[in-house]
Amino acid sequence: MKKKSILLIPAIAMCLAMTGCGQKGDIENEKAYRQIGINNMTEGAYEDAIVAFDKALSLSGGQIRNIEYDICYRKIDAFTALGDTDSAKELCDYLIKYDKNVSVVYVLRGNLYLKGSDPELALKDFETAVAKDPDNVANYIAIYTGLSNAGFDVQAQEYVDKALKVEGSADDEQFVRSMAKLYYIRGEYDTAVSYLRTMDDPDDQSMYYMGNIHMDSGAYSEAIDDYSKAIELYEKSDESFMSPTDIKAMYRNRIIAKELIYDFTGASKLMEEYVEKYPDDAAAAREAVFLATRRAESEYTEESETQTQSESTTETSGTVDETSGTESAESSASDDSTDTSGTEGTGDGDIVENSVINLQ
Repeated sequence: MKKKSILLIPAIAMCLAMTGCGQKGDIENEKAYRQIGINNMTEGAYEDAIVAFDKALSLSGGQIRNIEYDICYRKIDAFTALGDTDSAKELCDYLIKYDKNVSVVYVLRGNLYLKGSDPELALKDFETAVAKDPDNVANYIAIYTGLSNAGFDVQAQEYVDKALKVEGSADDEQFVRSMAKLYYIRGEYDTAVSYLRTMDDPDDQSMYYMGNIHMDSGAYSEAIDDYSKAIELYEKSDESFMSPTDIKAMYRNRIIAKELIYDFTGASKLMEEYVEKYPDDAAAAREAVFLATRRAESEYTEESETQTQSESTTETSGTVDETSGTESAESSASDDSTDTSGTEGTGDGDIVENSVINLQ
């Protein structure tokens, strides 16, 4: 697979650099293959993802838009997940040759250098990325994450401090999302939420962040609503920019939130869907069995309680009828032995009063 992947890189780079690629662009099918690649990524089928991304790029018609860059970034992630950092770096190199001002590529390559234990080259790429796009908060976050995961906590914090100084516009949704994520990382949930709530029409990624914030603050019901909305938006969109890791976590976290409010029936149903979507998730498959057991116990308990309540209601109803019958008989006997004038209403009143007492 590695040789094939490397051979494909120059072809893709040439396709990006040309104005045509020899065919008319087909944006709808390009988006479709991109989504197939994303689905493959979430399932861990990285080689299949690369094939799908290549097919998507071949349908670009030589146009260079955000979607083509996004596909290339995802392909770099697929190479990285396969452990093929050489192919990933080579694709980064070709993208930089095509356009030296695309800061994101320097961040991606810098993180690859970190994985290859070459921090000096990594830091150089990070500095280049920030110099080329100093207001891109998403870059700072990606750099922070890479450095933090590699154990460079001091340098990671420096990039967080720089990000906090960025002044963006509330109308820039990318900036708003990034600032919300930044404050979420810092544990400042109220500030993170305040950013997200400025968005008139939040996307799937924004709702996912909101769900994470509510989860970490213990507001599990709100988190379920957020994740459900995020999933709805994601499944309706063919241009989502969520990462495969976040997509998988979005579905998984909703199940966890259901468990935390003891809704084992709901959690079990969602887990069944999750396992079908991610059949290679062994941990989820084991948990599905556990949840199915809890679901059965929960449904049995609910059924028993319902049956008990029904029996109790029936017994109470029988008591009322019996009492009413007794009172009616007594009233009837009284009517036979005394003047009935003005007493019928009193008798009925006694029945109603006694019936209420029995119901209580």
